[in-house]
Amino acid sequence: YQFLYYGTSVRRPLKELRRTLQATGVNVSRILDIQYPDSRVISFLLHTDFVVEFTSVMHNKGRGTVPLDDYDPLDPAKLKDPKFANLSLELRCQKAHEIQNLRCLRALSFVRRSARLSVARSFLHYERINQKQFDAILAEE
Repeated sequence: YQFLYYGTSVRRPLKELRRTLQATGVNVSRILDIQYPDSRVISFLLHTDFVVEFTSVMHNKGRGTVPLDDYDPLDPAKLKDPKFANLSLELRCQKAHEIQNLRCLRALSFVRRSARLSVARSFLHYERINQKQFDAILAEE
């Protein structure tokens, strides 16, 4: 599973966004989660087998839209909240990791129950969540 990041000029309600994606030919049932990690960025959580199809539809029917390959949600420069401005670089990196971890846990809460464990395993493998968090998800299942 992976997150794909796209630029966006408007923050739309997710229900409206799903309708728009469906109208362009995207199989929205294969999008596991949608989030806005930054002011002009939207992320889609997809199974890796669906990434090529999704990017193709977004490019061909989405007016040439391509993923932001250089977007890094762990970049401390992405922390826009003024309360983080005076932190050291190390603390800003740590805070960026914490925020990304919370985003992943939030995504897991929205993922269909049938896929949740598989997504959690993937997140654990790529160190998006830790072993303790995975064990808690495993205990829920």
